[in-house]
Amino acid sequence: MEAHLAVQHRALPTRRAAYWGVVCLIAMSGGLSAGCRMLEPDVRPRPPQGCAECHADITRQWSCSKHAIAWSNPDFAATTNDFTDETCLPCHAPTPLLQQAPEQPAKLRDHDRQFGVDCMVCHFDGCEYAGPYDSWGPHPMTQETARLKSVEFCGTCHLMEQQEYKSLYLSAVEGVKKPKTCAECHMPAHCSRLTQGHVLSLIHPKRVVRDHSFPIWTEQLLHNAIELVELEAHRETDEQFKVHFTLVNRGAGHRIPTAKFGDREVLLRVELLDSRGQVVGKGDRSLLSTRSQGLPPEKPKSISLFVPVDKTTEPASVRLIVERVNLDRSFRRTLLTAQRPATPDEEQATPDEEKELPMAPMP
Repeated sequence: MEAHLAVQHRALPTRRAAYWGVVCLIAMSGGLSAGCRMLEPDVRPRPPQGCAECHADITRQWSCSKHAIAWSNPDFAATTNDFTDETCLPCHAPTPLLQQAPEQPAKLRDHDRQFGVDCMVCHFDGCEYAGPYDSWGPHPMTQETARLKSVEFCGTCHLMEQQEYKSLYLSAVEGVKKPKTCAECHMPAHCSRLTQGHVLSLIHPKRVVRDHSFPIWTEQLLHNAIELVELEAHRETDEQFKVHFTLVNRGAGHRIPTAKFGDREVLLRVELLDSRGQVVGKGDRSLLSTRSQGLPPEKPKSISLFVPVDKTTEPASVRLIVERVNLDRSFRRTLLTAQRPATPDEEQATPDEEKELPMAPMP
């Protein structure tokens, strides 16, 4: 992949010349519409609709993101008492972050706040547009590979996540594996063209492009994100089972869940099943972000739940479910369905040849 991109970059001067040659040919033949910006290189700030004229796919992804409704979300208006709580406003409609020094807090812009965290916030520096590639087109463009990829850049607004990343995650993975950045998880990469919608897009090479919908609870992110490393269950009383399990957050560089504002909640649910697979008992535990109850990165967290079960019923297996219960971006995922691990008394009463392996995942 890196070698392929290097070849593409060496070919940029040739492609740039070809690009403007095609522009001139189309213009002379009357192929450019009055609204096309190809012969109007400028650096005017554009609303998302303007960016969509060429960057249709990326703008479509952004329109489905939380960034797009960061200002217009009715919940945000209610939480800020109709936009009067000024401490919350800057991150929901910031001025372009590249126009300010690194580590400075976001500043509230005085226009077009309805677009929330739009394209300008991350890609406009006042003189040109910045992106991961040295490109060409109707506006000045520069390659920016340092700040845009940095955790500090995202941390301008996502401060708690940045703090947890540095204080919890980096120390946990030091010497073990290469730490991930925010974009690696929340902007998954795919191969595509940067522009769409006009004939000149066809001469643009396909490149590694990031998903601008900024996904959180997707199958790709949830896969192997939370690991179960210990599970035991035994009858505590005639009417109650105790289920003890240990989880490790392997997939996030911050707590699960995390956030400074708004009670993000993840529900850990245990279901005890009989030999026919019917639920005979269940219990749950909430993990709230604002109380630092979440699963820290790479560190085991042990949890015990007491589950009501009729004394005449003997559970045969355990199902562990993790569920996001917020109104938006909810998910429900079964981490494991396993044979209930035998207690020491049960192990002594069971011949070795009849023992079942504990925690054997069921299909």
